[in-house]
Amino acid sequence: MDNQVLLQEIHSRLRTIFMTYQQGSDVAPAMLFRTEGFIEAACTLEVLSLQQAQQIIAEHWQQVFQQPYPLSMEDGIHIPANMERAPVFPSTK
Repeated sequence: MDNQVLLQEIHSRLRTIFMTYQQGSDVAPAMLFRTEGFIEAACTLEVLSLQQAQQIIAEHWQQVFQQPYPLSMEDGIHIPANMERAPVFPSTK
């Protein structure tokens, strides 16, 4: 796989993930893990540095959500989830 193709795929997957969250839908954990794996592979192959990878994730987050990237995600390669809270109803007996 060409380096540019790998980078384009990473950008595409991140856009898809964050846009899906923005629309109020869930993203399968497998999609998150595979995308994180793509990013980690790019770092291992020295296509990206860890800092560049983190910056790409943060930029996509900020573009979609118009808010700062969560500080808790700045350690390692993490794609944050941004799902709506599920409605919780009290159980009755």
